[in-house]
Amino acid sequence: MQSQTVKIIPPSKFRPETYEQYLSGLVAGFQESLPDIEPDWLKDVRARNRDLVEKYGLPTPLLERWKYTNILPIIQAKSLEWHDCGNTAKAQHVRVSDITDEALAELVAGVSGQSVYQDMMVPALGDALLKNGVHVVVSAGEKDAVLELAPSIDDGQFVTTRNVIHVEAGAVLTVIEKLAGEGAYWRNSHTSFNIAEGATVHHIRVVEDAETALNTDFTDVDIAAKGDYSLWTLTTGGELSRHQVHVKLQGEEAVCNLSGAMLLDGQQQADTTFLIEHQAPNCNSNQDYRNLLSGQSKGIFQGKVHVHQVAQQTDGYQLCNTVLLSDRAEMNTKPELEIYADDVKCSHGATTSQPDEEPLFYMRARGIDHASAKALLLQAFVSEAFESLPEAHRDDLLEKVSVWLNKAL
Repeated sequence: MQSQTVKIIPPSKFRPETYEQYLSGLVAGFQESLPDIEPDWLKDVRARNRDLVEKYGLPTPLLERWKYTNILPIIQAKSLEWHDCGNTAKAQHVRVSDITDEALAELVAGVSGQSVYQDMMVPALGDALLKNGVHVVVSAGEKDAVLELAPSIDDGQFVTTRNVIHVEAGAVLTVIEKLAGEGAYWRNSHTSFNIAEGATVHHIRVVEDAETALNTDFTDVDIAAKGDYSLWTLTTGGELSRHQVHVKLQGEEAVCNLSGAMLLDGQQQADTTFLIEHQAPNCNSNQDYRNLLSGQSKGIFQGKVHVHQVAQQTDGYQLCNTVLLSDRAEMNTKPELEIYADDVKCSHGATTSQPDEEPLFYMRARGIDHASAKALLLQAFVSEAFESLPEAHRDDLLEKVSVWLNKAL
């Protein structure tokens, strides 16, 4: 009897069929809303990104940076239509124009990181539907610029927004991003920061989406010499939330600080994925996340520091600490260092544990009831992620943490 050779075909990392299954109808609805006359560069941007999404489909857990997050079942369960959310930005001391400003033609031509990872189909989908969003310019030396972003969304809607923010030399900008809504929807946003020499951006992001919402967000940041970008994120809402950040430290003495907290309950899932590229000497980056997981919730933290060969005297630090408030909660942590320079100081750490009983006993021995003691302990744990935040904003976020604790405990 002759033996037969069985050829085993490995599963593909890509699911191009998901474009027709879940996205083509959204794209068709978007195209019906377009005016008859538009600039050729804008049509080209949309076409290139649409081709990319058609080629790869939606991301799957077979892709390394999506191994813990599967958005397909969430999308399958929703009946969505593309919706025009318009421009909802409020600004002080900045210049705001429409996202289709021709000055942006080169900047929005591609999605940062696609050539390396081939997993950027979700932000590419946003650029394939490029229409809503703002182009913001903060003039050199301006110290009081404020931008508030609160894109509206409702049940059954699929909304994409694209924001491009230029902060000129020596300027200081505070960005306050508040995400909330009602019902089952999909919010897909992409924000780009270009931070010039000596400029500073304080970015505060609060995610309070509805419990049946899908939120996919991509933020890419280019920082010139002595520039400074700080991000504080608080995530308490959404059925599934993925916040992906790609930072490039491109000039000497550039600084990047990413910190925040995921507070999850029920069957919520939140994914925080960072990539920080040190592309110049004498730069500093810091990541500090504190998470509380209750119920059957699932948290993901993926933080990568990539130090290029030229980036000598780099200082890079990562920390992700999580407290599990339930035996059924799950935390997946994957800190990474990829270093090609030899004069660096880089470290990473992660802990996942249950509440420490010793300080709880100490507080109860001094007359504090168990629930209050636990809430105080966890509030102090989370607050460390927001220590560097300006006081007014810090108090607001810590009040939201307190409200969440009162419900969860």
